[in-house]
Amino acid sequence: MKMMVKLAVLFASLFLLSGVSFAQPCDSACYEVTVNDLDDPTNTHTGCIYINFCEGTMDSPFGTDMVLFFDSMKEQALGYDSEDPSCVGYFKFHGDWQYILTGIGYCEGERHNIKGHKIDCSSPGCPSA
Repeated sequence: MKMMVKLAVLFASLFLLSGVSFAQPCDSACYEVTVNDLDDPTNTHTGCIYINFCEGTMDSPFGTDMVLFFDSMKEQALGYDSEDPSCVGYFKFHGDWQYILTGIGYCEGERHNIKGHKIDCSSPGCPSA
């Protein structure tokens, strides 16, 4: 009998845990970001990036489209450029519905600070996916 109770608790825990992970949003978003070169503060770019939370991809106008790996709550992501694996990034999502995006990237010997906020994907200059 004790073993049956233990198994029931184990299966209930597994269902609850899987339910939490499956309840995460599986959508996409566009962020208007400013990218600053940390080694040359006068080198600043602004653009719109598209993040697909389901596929784990990021389309960027800055020449680095990345593959992203999210944590279980989709509040953080590690990324790399599939064409240049030495190009890596760390991204953090803040606020309700992941409204704010911050991050840091390293590509082609340059370090970049990334800050932005969510915008409508139909805005001019945003990649459509």
